[in-house]
Amino acid sequence: SSLVYSTAQDFARFGLLFLRGGNWDGKQIINEDFVNFVRTPSSGKGADHYGAHWWLSPPNGKGILKKGPFDAFAAQGHEGQIIMVIPSKDMVIVRLGLSTSENHWDAIGEQLQEIVDAL
Repeated sequence: SSLVYSTAQDFARFGLLFLRGGNWDGKQIINEDFVNFVRTPSSGKGADHYGAHWWLSPPNGKGILKKGPFDAFAAQGHEGQIIMVIPSKDMVIVRLGLSTSENHWDAIGEQLQEIVDAL
């Protein structure tokens, strides 16, 4: 669940695996049903921006991307690390770094939104 020592490229490959529905170079590594499960909103009250250990960006503005695309899902880690997968853009964004502010996720979301909007 946490404290994985990996490079940005490793994290990008992990995101790409989920972007491709669990398929890597023609081989199904992760069951596609599981990939769909992690990006399905939780049924818990007020948890519609959370899947199975992945954070979602639903159109209600609760996710990290407030203006979409709303198919984005992200592994959000310690002090602002993130692997964001955006199927509609065929995109994976990796952010490594240290953010210690109480509101760092809002600032990171704004940065990511600017990147996504620019592409």
